[in-house]
Amino acid sequence: MSGLGKEQEGIVIEVQGRAGKIKTTRHNDCENCGDCPGNSAIVISVNNALGAKLGQRVAIEVKEVNVLKSAFIVYILPLIAILQEPWLVTVYMEIWGFPQWPPA
Repeated sequence: MSGLGKEQEGIVIEVQGRAGKIKTTRHNDCENCGDCPGNSAIVISVNNALGAKLGQRVAIEVKEVNVLKSAFIVYILPLIAILQEPWLVTVYMEIWGFPQWPPA
């Protein structure tokens, strides 16, 4: 592994040519996110470039970049939207011809 992310160990549960599915336990970041269904294990679709066989134990890596992107989407994007809302409402009210509020 390259050391650029979180390493997980799992078992290959399905192989279809160059694709496969791995069952692994959740790490702390997954438990805190709650995006995936279930509590203890998740199934991940992966590119099987190394030719892993059914039932084989493999190590996978979730890149930190993906974790940071997820955190940005979940926490920062809604904050930006909330902060822009008053300005956008004012712009749309002017476009649609509503009177200025509060009246000057």
